[in-house]
Amino acid sequence: MLDKAKITDLLVHATKIILKAKDQKNIERGNGNSLNFMTATGIQDKEIRHSAFLAALLDPDGDHVQEGALLGPVDNHLAAIMPAARF
Repeated sequence: MLDKAKITDLLVHATKIILKAKDQKNIERGNGNSLNFMTATGIQDKEIRHSAFLAALLDPDGDHVQEGALLGPVDNHLAAIMPAARF
């Protein structure tokens, strides 16, 4: 037999989790963090293509002739958020 109190507790807990997730999503939207370039351009399922494109952009010897100008900021950001890692 189902315990009504346990079911109620489970539903209350699930509701709190859902509301917290919605609040976080609203915060991200307010920060502009929910914008996803891949989804916005409709290429989210074309991983090989956009991975190759990102690799070409981040390659210091790439055809873009920017040397390390594109990789440097990424490297600096990763070093700041992951100080123990070596890039």
